[in-house]
Amino acid sequence: KVFRKAKSERKEDFQKRIGKTVIESVTETEYILLMPYYQIANGGFISDEYELLSYEKSLVATKELFDELKKEELLTEIPEGKVFAICADGDVILVTEQGKVLRFGHEAPEIVNDWQTLAQFFFDAISENV
Repeated sequence: KVFRKAKSERKEDFQKRIGKTVIESVTETEYILLMPYYQIANGGFISDEYELLSYEKSLVATKELFDELKKEELLTEIPEGKVFAICADGDVILVTEQGKVLRFGHEAPEIVNDWQTLAQFFFDAISENV
């Protein structure tokens, strides 16, 4: 409800919702967790701090992040998930298979913050913008 309200109040900050054919193609991936949000907006500015990436940009950002982490070989434990949002400072936001949301730092490759659910992340992100 909060995300839908934010989009209706700030239409210029959000893209149109995602197409049905894409939704049907992601049923076996972490992206299925994001579909309720993508059905409202396929990308946009959740707040001054967080930008929701479109599904297409999310695919690219996820690949780039994990390619870079593998190349650097700095981490003993690489986080799992899909990059679905970016922060103003360059950090990335991932959603895990279990639905947990992680803020992964761009300076030091570590988890900076986390939320137990996508709903909690969206609520907190939108609330801080008010």
